[in-house]
Amino acid sequence: MNKLIVLCIYLILQCSYGDDDTIDAQVGCFLPKDKGQCRNYTTAWFFDVEYGGCSRFWYGGCEGNANRYKSKEECEDTCVDPEGASKYFYLRYTY
Repeated sequence: MNKLIVLCIYLILQCSYGDDDTIDAQVGCFLPKDKGQCRNYTTAWFFDVEYGGCSRFWYGGCEGNANRYKSKEECEDTCVDPEGASKYFYLRYTY
């Protein structure tokens, strides 16, 4: 009986406290593009909610927000659903 209770508590905790880093990264996908305040411009990628995909933009080199990626692949891995999964963007949860 005690083993069953411990197992239930463990499963509840695992489901409640999943991979918060993944969820936080995906929430960044909904933020608007933000070039930041600096002027050391480089190209970066952001997820464009209206377009439904990743687009390139000029990043100033500091500040900005979490909707900024070094490559198109990194942006797509974080924000774009696998082909055929759904035509709408949704947060992917992992445990």
